[in-house]
Amino acid sequence: MPTPVSFNVGPSQLYPEVRALLVQAYDSGVLAMSHRGAEFEAIYALAEQGLRRVLGVPADYRIYFVSSATEAWSILAECLVPSRALHLYSGSFGQRWYEQSAA
Repeated sequence: MPTPVSFNVGPSQLYPEVRALLVQAYDSGVLAMSHRGAEFEAIYALAEQGLRRVLGVPADYRIYFVSSATEAWSILAECLVPSRALHLYSGSFGQRWYEQSAA
């Protein structure tokens, strides 16, 4: 059975292997790697290919990595909404997106 993919927010439990993986990442130098170097570009390409395969993202779609939902909301409001938008929402998460877009 494939591992489920979830982007849920909130507290989450880390797998016990995370500690060793973080030490491995630190020791390998990947955490201090320049985002403009060839090594990082290769890692980024692998991450993008993996997401496309696992999530079935079509080749003509772009994938962007951002640090938070709030950053994504800001990018969407600034880049995709020419002058105004209609926000229909239900719940606090949608309300926060509306408030971020209205700012």
